[in-house]
Amino acid sequence: MAKRKGTTRGRKKQEEVLVDIVEVRDQAQNFIERNQTLILGGLAGILLLIGGIFAYNNFYKQPRQREAVEQMFQAEFQFERDSFVQALTNPGGGFSGFLEIIDNYKGTPAANVAHYYAGIAYLNLGQFDAAISYLNDFKPQGIISPIMKSGALGDAYAEKGDLAKAMSFIKKQPAPTTMIY
Repeated sequence: MAKRKGTTRGRKKQEEVLVDIVEVRDQAQNFIERNQTLILGGLAGILLLIGGIFAYNNFYKQPRQREAVEQMFQAEFQFERDSFVQALTNPGGGFSGFLEIIDNYKGTPAANVAHYYAGIAYLNLGQFDAAISYLNDFKPQGIISPIMKSGALGDAYAEKGDLAKAMSFIKKQPAPTTMIY
């Protein structure tokens, strides 16, 4: 019969690997025992952070957004009637104007849209610097909003007489795309 060579060598390697695994397990167990409070504190901190983010979004941010949208209703109505001063400051009925919504509901999507409305209102009132300021603060989302912002900024700069800057905003507009329905 043929004898196998190297079997003792293979067994020694297996034994070394098993010994190494046992040592690593023991080291990990000792590490966990020594740093148990630190590890638990870190996990508790992570859970608190996740809980805080959840609470902020669901119990603070979303209700403020709902309230801002409800407050903006009358200002939008005045804006549609071309009553821009009323839309900006006092639309009536105890509702907030766009400027008050911007101040009271910072960080909400409604306040962001109020920046756009305020910019367009000031543009129509002939206050081009204020229009530019509010339009620059507007952070558009989607496909249409960036085009509307760019066009309005171009109009404001054109009305101020800065045609070069107006053209830069008009040229900045994205090319039309084919919509698939």
